[in-house]
Amino acid sequence: MYDHVLPYKYIFDHKPFFNFVLYGIWDAIIPVKTGMFTVLALCCAFFTARLGAAIWNVKWFNIFIISVTTGSAFEMLSGNTEAIQTLFQILILFLLRSPSYLALASAGVLTALAFNVNYLTAICLFFPVMFLLFVQRRPIRGTIIFSIGVLVGLVLLFSPYWLYDTHSLLEYFKQQKQFLSGYNQGLKSRVLTLLKLTFYLMFFLPVIYVWAKNNIFDKRVKSDNIVLGLWFVSALVTSCLSGHPFNHYFSLWFVPVVIMICEVYKFNAKGFSKIFIPIVGLTLFSTIDVTINNFVKYRNISRIDYSKMSQITAGAPVLNIRAWEVHYYMANMRNADPYLFRDHVDIAFGHNAVQRYMQDLLQKPSSIISVYNGCNNGQIEQPICAYIQNHYDKVYSVKIVKVSGKINPYSFDLYKIKP
Repeated sequence: MYDHVLPYKYIFDHKPFFNFVLYGIWDAIIPVKTGMFTVLALCCAFFTARLGAAIWNVKWFNIFIISVTTGSAFEMLSGNTEAIQTLFQILILFLLRSPSYLALASAGVLTALAFNVNYLTAICLFFPVMFLLFVQRRPIRGTIIFSIGVLVGLVLLFSPYWLYDTHSLLEYFKQQKQFLSGYNQGLKSRVLTLLKLTFYLMFFLPVIYVWAKNNIFDKRVKSDNIVLGLWFVSALVTSCLSGHPFNHYFSLWFVPVVIMICEVYKFNAKGFSKIFIPIVGLTLFSTIDVTINNFVKYRNISRIDYSKMSQITAGAPVLNIRAWEVHYYMANMRNADPYLFRDHVDIAFGHNAVQRYMQDLLQKPSSIISVYNGCNNGQIEQPICAYIQNHYDKVYSVKIVKVSGKINPYSFDLYKIKP
C-alpha cells in the first residue's frame, strides 16, 4: 500500500482486500512495532465490549476483562482478523436494531466491508441478520435498503480496482478462487476441528445452559437475547465449516459466550462461581501454555541475526522457498514472488509448484531463503536444488532444534547468487 500497489500485486494472502486497508492504516498510525497487533486486539475488544454493553445491558468492563483474560486459549490478543471481524459483526447487529433507514443502509455497507475482512462473516451473521431484518416494522423495505447498502459498500471498497485496472480485479478473484480451492481441508482436518471445538465448548456448557434456560426457554424472551443466541449458533456453525482446527477461529463463538457469562452473572451472582470453575481452569492452563510458547518463540527468534540478513539481501527481492515468512518482516526483506507464505505456492499450484519455483529462479533473484537443509531432507525438489547449487552460494544458515530433537520451522538457509 505504501508503494501504491494494489493487494496481491506485491504479496498474495487469501485474506480479502479490506484486510490490507485496515492493517495498512493501523501500521501507519501506530508508532510502535512490537506489540502493535496486541494493541489492535485490545482496541477491538474495548469497542466490542462497549457495543455489547449497549445492546445487552451489561457492564462493558466485565465483557472486556473476561474477553482478554479468559480468551488466551483462542488467541484473543494475537491481532488476528477475528478480532476485527467480531467488532464489525457486533456493530452491524447494533445498527440493525434501529428502524432508521440510514442505520439499515450503514449496516449493509459495513456488512460488505466485514465480508471482505473474512468471508466467514457471511455465515457468522446469517441467522441474526435475517432475524433482525424480519422483525423490522417493514421487513421487505428494510431488507431492500440493507441490500443496497451492501452493494454500495462493495462498489466503494473495490473502486481502486475499477479506477486502476479492471483486469487487476479479475485477476484478484482468479487468485482467490485458485488458492481457496486448494485451501479446503480433507476429512482428517475437519474431524480434528470438530473434536477441538467440542473439547473447548465443554468448558462453557454450564454457563450456556444456565443462560439459555433463563433467556431462551422463557415465555418473556427478549429479541436481543434471541439475537445473541442466533449469533452464537451461527458462529459455532462457522467454526465447524471452516475446516481448519485453528484456535483463533473459535474466538468467533467465544465473544457471544462472554456476553452470556456477563448476563448470567448479572442475574445469578451468588451461584455464578460454580458454573464458572471450568472456565477458570481452562484459562489458567491456556495462559501458562501461551506464556511458555511465547517465551520459546522469543528465545528462538533472538538466535537469528536479522540485521545481517538485511545487509546480505540489501533491499533486493528475495525468493522464498518454503521458509518461515516472518523472516521477511523481521529483516525488512522484499519478496520476489507474490506467493510469499511458506505453503502458499504448494496450495495454489499443487503438483505444479516445482514449475512455479523454477520460473522464479530463471528470473535470477539475487537472494534465496529456503527451509533449512531442504535439499537433503526431501522438503525441496531435486530440480530446484540442482539450480540453487549451480548458481548460488549459501551465505547464512540458522539451525534451531526443538526439545524433541526435530528441526524448528524458524530454521532456514540463505543463499546469494554467484558473481
